[in-house]
Amino acid sequence: MFAKLPRSSDFNFSSSNGATSALQTSATTFTTTLASTDFTDPLQHDHWMQASALNDSTADVTAATFDRRPASFSEFTSNNALTLAADAAGDTLSTALNLGVISGSGTVRDFVGSSDPNDFYRFQITASSNLSLRLIGLAADADLYFIQDANSNGMVDRGEVLSYAIAPGSNPEAIDLTGLAAGNYFIQVTQYQGDTNYQLAITTTPSGAGGTLSTAANFGILTGQRSTNDFVTNANPQAFYRFQLNAISNLNLTLNGLSADADLYLIRDNNNNGAIDSNDVLAASVAPGTTPDSINVTGLAAGTYFVDVIRYSGNTTYNLTLTADAAGNTLNTARNIGSLYNTQRFNDFVGSADSADFYRFSLSNTSNFSLNLSGLSADADAYLIRDANGNGAIDLGEILAASITAGSSSETIVLNNLAAGSYIVLVNQFNGNTNYSLQLAATPVGGLQIVQGTLSADTFTYNANYRYSVFSGNGNLAFGSGRRDLLDLSTVLSSSVSFNLIGINGNGVLFDSGNGTQMFDGLLLSNGNQILFEGIDSIRFADRTFNLAIIPNDPLFSQQWSLTMMGVQSAWRLTTGSNNVLIGIEDSGLGFNSAGIHPDLRIPIVIDGNLADEFAEPTSHGTAVEGILSAISNNGIGLSGINWSSPVAQVDVISGREAGDRNLTQATQALIAQAARNGQRLVINLSLTATTIEPAFEQLIASHQTDVLFVIASGNDGSSSLAYPAYLANFYSNVIAVGASFGTVDSSGNAVVPGTRAPYSNYGYGLTLMGPTNVVATRAVASPSGVVFGYDPQFTGTSAAAPNVTGVASLVWSANPNLTATQVQQILSETAYDLGAPGYDFAYGNGFVNADTAVRRAIALGAGAV
Repeated sequence: MFAKLPRSSDFNFSSSNGATSALQTSATTFTTTLASTDFTDPLQHDHWMQASALNDSTADVTAATFDRRPASFSEFTSNNALTLAADAAGDTLSTALNLGVISGSGTVRDFVGSSDPNDFYRFQITASSNLSLRLIGLAADADLYFIQDANSNGMVDRGEVLSYAIAPGSNPEAIDLTGLAAGNYFIQVTQYQGDTNYQLAITTTPSGAGGTLSTAANFGILTGQRSTNDFVTNANPQAFYRFQLNAISNLNLTLNGLSADADLYLIRDNNNNGAIDSNDVLAASVAPGTTPDSINVTGLAAGTYFVDVIRYSGNTTYNLTLTADAAGNTLNTARNIGSLYNTQRFNDFVGSADSADFYRFSLSNTSNFSLNLSGLSADADAYLIRDANGNGAIDLGEILAASITAGSSSETIVLNNLAAGSYIVLVNQFNGNTNYSLQLAATPVGGLQIVQGTLSADTFTYNANYRYSVFSGNGNLAFGSGRRDLLDLSTVLSSSVSFNLIGINGNGVLFDSGNGTQMFDGLLLSNGNQILFEGIDSIRFADRTFNLAIIPNDPLFSQQWSLTMMGVQSAWRLTTGSNNVLIGIEDSGLGFNSAGIHPDLRIPIVIDGNLADEFAEPTSHGTAVEGILSAISNNGIGLSGINWSSPVAQVDVISGREAGDRNLTQATQALIAQAARNGQRLVINLSLTATTIEPAFEQLIASHQTDVLFVIASGNDGSSSLAYPAYLANFYSNVIAVGASFGTVDSSGNAVVPGTRAPYSNYGYGLTLMGPTNVVATRAVASPSGVVFGYDPQFTGTSAAAPNVTGVASLVWSANPNLTATQVQQILSETAYDLGAPGYDFAYGNGFVNADTAVRRAIALGAGAV
């Protein structure tokens, strides 16, 4: 099932170009002739992230045969296209074909199809540039993505797709970016449908900054230090730059090299309207004359920001330097990375303006520790410190180890048998300015066993040879058939164990098993061995069995494999919902008959009387969605809703016979107002697609990234790009785009691996999480005699997956209402059960939603973990 809003052609895309100037020196370019036809400017969304396509009149170009591999892109000469050997392009970021430094124009040719769906290219630009990408000569549908691997982990993480083009069919694809900062970038050509040769044309030209927010030069994701040289004049009085922070950071902006007076401003476009409103200027520096300007802001939240250089008097060139420092500058302000056992990586900068970076971590157990500092362009050193007296200063004897290799060589520290406790790592400038990559790792001495379960029932057997054991159940879709995620301690008497079970007889143990520090249940055995666990349904001792999972008395619960596959039966131990959270549903209304709504649904909050489903379809879509989220639980009737306690408000946005039906903007405004009246956090479920693009709706998303989380179905087209509005997950960290996963069988009853993506489920960049589909739901069917209520054993589509994720999100926020919407999205993403390729991937996003682990992460953050 999937609800679709009405089609409209009212929204038009607009085109914008960056500012240019005669003061700019013209660079020599090398042009490769592609065909005897002119390119037309693509239609562009007014985001800097553009989904664009060439005019349909652009002629196709016949792709050439594949006969040789390039040495580098910079070897292109005028009118000389370069042809690649068949699949010379890499298939991943880490194997991307290196085109070298690009300055000018050139073309590569290759193929994507069923046997080779992805081609990746790596290249570098050494100065601020305008970039043009054209993908032409297509015989089938292929798409184009432009990527920055900001953390250098070889994967495409959230926010690292800077632009994409997804024109339908064999239409050409185009991306145009102005003012792209110097750095390393990637291009991906991906199959959408069918097999095709292609030509990829790449052109860079020197650029200045844009004259407006919408044409701002793009620094991309800022880690460490970036600089640029440009100018402001009477004809071009303002120069704008855009950058993104992916972690809370201290920010330094410096404007120098002036020959006349210019000023410096830091801006955040809070409502995303492309204009600078009164509350959008975060800081300013207006030093007189040619005195350098500087801005320093501490604790700046992750997000997108702008720098504006403004001419005050006279024309002047300038040097602008941006430095993002996510590490603290003293022992007391050290960046707290929490419990360290696995490998963690950080990118940052040290130099004249920021000579010392401090990181704090803790060890729960005696451990073997290692440090590697690499990616240096100048001399920096590394130190391991323990502030034994807690005075916030480095005293004699508190430096435990140091690495002071000369020059830009990497630094390494290895220290075995490091005692449990709190430690500090210092990265210190020795000479010059440098970005760096820091890798830290620790392994407990005495043996650490970490065992991850599957999405079905698993038995975890204790091994006394390990001093520390960590077991993760990860959900159990076989729970309804009586099988359990079982911790087998059948050689141990329960009387010999000290229990630390969250909310029962303890507060749990903080530990990071690789997806963020979370609160585990703990057992301390008589021999001193320690066991931590999550997602465990039962513990079997030699003398008894403890059952931990919550089992409601609703008769259909045993058929709700979807809930137990997400680990909801374990999360219910910790929370069943809270009045601090409002669940908003924008869908069809609810089915009504003479007795009211479905008897298994809680009475929702009615927004302006707009609640009844007009039954544009025979079955009430909204009735099914609300049942998944919040059917009355533990009442001996029907099925169990995910959230037992949080209030629900439903608004009809599917056009019908009632004049009160709202568009997305109106419905969202009404739900936000309802939550604000009661001081509640708001999770909005959107199991729909829309063909009317509403800029005002997008502005509501942009301006409520703290208090409103949007969970949106990815679409049921089987497409490699997300439907609107789910594709907004590409832009906003308070949006979750949800795909659909099967349990043990697909829609035809064929056996599949649990978690397999439903073939109709849209995927691609921006996909955040997977949720279960083909699930049990409440049903209301229109008939000649009136609305008939019952239960649907197979409610399908991403429409079913989205409310499952919404329900889990509402539990996470209930467990810790002090979280922001962005933090809830991050928690759900980092705690998901990985599916498909390791890490984030286009088919499964971050993986399958994991309710128990996510709630435990929220509780840990509430307890002060990081």
